[in-house]
Amino acid sequence: MTAKICSICRKSDMLCSGCNRLLEEKKITMTDVDLARAIEKLHLTAEFFNTVHHDNRIIIIAGKDAGKIIGKDGKNATALTKMLGKEINVIEVGDEKKMIEKMLRVPTLGINKVYGSQEKYKVRVEKRFRQRVNIDSALMSKILAKPVEIVFE
Repeated sequence: MTAKICSICRKSDMLCSGCNRLLEEKKITMTDVDLARAIEKLHLTAEFFNTVHHDNRIIIIAGKDAGKIIGKDGKNATALTKMLGKEINVIEVGDEKKMIEKMLRVPTLGINKVYGSQEKYKVRVEKRFRQRVNIDSALMSKILAKPVEIVFE
């Protein structure tokens, strides 16, 4: 989905009936609305696919516009953090294994796809990187819409 809310709703504080219906049907979240409005205030021509709100963090899943959302030296991401009052992380959509590596921000020993009653990922990381992993498997599962298990070896 490219435009989460219409251009009129991005510029105003109220939602039109169409965008309000999307919110009621849970096709969009209030986080999506707030982010779209913040991007509009920064005058960015960037689009995002989805957002995941977790604790005091918003993860933005974006396509080719991920760089525009981040900005040079993280300027736009910092401005979004100040506007929304939450930490912003931007993840570029792509190969699921590459997305997992970018979310972890540490080298992986391997990423295995486990087949069974439900397809899931088993991510193997060296024990010495345990303290540097700042994302949990529940959040990764939410982002990828598949179960993820992180194992430290």
